[in-house]
Amino acid sequence: LGAGSRREWQAIRTDLDQLANYYNLTPQWSSGGGIRSGDTGYNNYNLSDFQMRQLIDRLNVRSATFSRNLRQDLTRSSNNNRYSLDEVRRQLSDFETALVQLRNRVNSRQSSSSDARNVLDRAAFLNSYIADSQLSYQTENNWSSLRTDLDQLAGAYNIAWNWSNLPGGDNQGGNLPGGSRRDL
Repeated sequence: LGAGSRREWQAIRTDLDQLANYYNLTPQWSSGGGIRSGDTGYNNYNLSDFQMRQLIDRLNVRSATFSRNLRQDLTRSSNNNRYSLDEVRRQLSDFETALVQLRNRVNSRQSSSSDARNVLDRAAFLNSYIADSQLSYQTENNWSSLRTDLDQLAGAYNIAWNWSNLPGGDNQGGNLPGGSRRDL
């Protein structure tokens, strides 16, 4: 097909994806199987493929900016007793790795809610660190934008997400990082 035909098909397909979304249906474009209701396999998100790719692209761009700013803050930071700077760097790296894995699985149409939960679990530590630390205005604003997209990711996979929950339960003698602010 020519470029014009492909462009028109993409526009029609986007409209069909949106229509299917209104009726809680999941388009199965790659399998040639049309549209199914209640898909329990991969791509169990409630956005169209196009919307999910947009969200993933936004997450990648915003996380790159956030990571760069946080790393700059860490080089200028004095050690916070509650967090080791090496642990923060490791958690940031784990978050970036989980996000790359999610992106790859979305792009190959093999993502599942466990991929999204992996990203969110990694982000929970960073959220606690940011809430408890004095960071630059840029880093905090970048995190706020990124967190909004992470909330949208949780919603897309129907994950009931609470930022005050850290994966792995208690740490540091039963006191979760974030103190009383975590209950809000």
